[in-house]
Amino acid sequence: MHSCYYRDHLTNPSCTLLKDNKIMTSSVTSIGPIEESTRLATADCRQTYNVKRNLLKPTVAVFTNTLVIIIVGLLLAFIEFDVIPTNKFGYYCGDPALSYQFEGDTITALVLILGSFLGPLIVIIAIEYRHTRKAESIRLIWLWYKDMLIGVVTTLMVTEVMKAIVGAPRPHFLSTCKPQTKEECVNGTFVRDFECQGTGYSSYVVGDSSRSFPSGHTSISVFASIFCVALVHYRLKWRRSGQLLKPFLMLAFVSWAAVCGLTRITDRRHHWWDVLAGTILGAIGAGYTIIGLVKRFKVPEKNNPPKSIHSRSTLLDEKQDRNVTCVI
Repeated sequence: MHSCYYRDHLTNPSCTLLKDNKIMTSSVTSIGPIEESTRLATADCRQTYNVKRNLLKPTVAVFTNTLVIIIVGLLLAFIEFDVIPTNKFGYYCGDPALSYQFEGDTITALVLILGSFLGPLIVIIAIEYRHTRKAESIRLIWLWYKDMLIGVVTTLMVTEVMKAIVGAPRPHFLSTCKPQTKEECVNGTFVRDFECQGTGYSSYVVGDSSRSFPSGHTSISVFASIFCVALVHYRLKWRRSGQLLKPFLMLAFVSWAAVCGLTRITDRRHHWWDVLAGTILGAIGAGYTIIGLVKRFKVPEKNNPPKSIHSRSTLLDEKQDRNVTCVI
């Protein structure tokens, strides 16, 4: 009988055939019937389909998120600039609480946005950019800030809708709006129907004079303040930062909310109950975000990709079962 060696397979084709037959024989003996390889091949096909389907999910999610952002942004702009008409609550003639002069804002809208939107991002970056792996730092920064944006925009949306529905006059309503009524306005008489005839102010300021309740500055600043306090509490370690840094930062965040809220009263832009309502809204929004969205800043585990199922099919299986196909 002719003896075959591995080095002979290049010159003797029968050696190659003999080796293939040995491999096929041993594989069939260890694996079992052909149905086993068919089942494994089908599992491979199903896994491939699931991977492709998961790859499509981010595309749908990005499209949906973008659409929601556009809708919310348009609604906020329409309400803020009085494209969607604001309700008129009415006023009492000669009410001293509505007779103050409009003198502007101590905390302007730009300062509010920088402090309440950009400020938390700086705090998140300062706390989370300590990881040795930059990819992990970027992941956590985006995770916390994304949920923060969802919460603050939701709070802002609720605040703006309430402003439009209530239509309460601001403390400078009479001097800014200069309401004109059909009948003579007698002190103490409640007026429901009126038209603003204010001059010397922009149309935005005149329309905004009936949007006092609740305070948007307060709701947004309180939200940002509580969110940052919770972030420092849960994510900043005592041993690495010292014992005084955490309370100092928390005090600074609370002071920011206090300044934004109290200056709305001293600027005669809101009544005290407007600021109180804004504080409650901001606290509720921040509480929902901290507990419901970021889960008290617990770092979520990464979703490991599914392990691939390697088919144990052999050369004999492929030759005898060429018609196996995936039907998903």
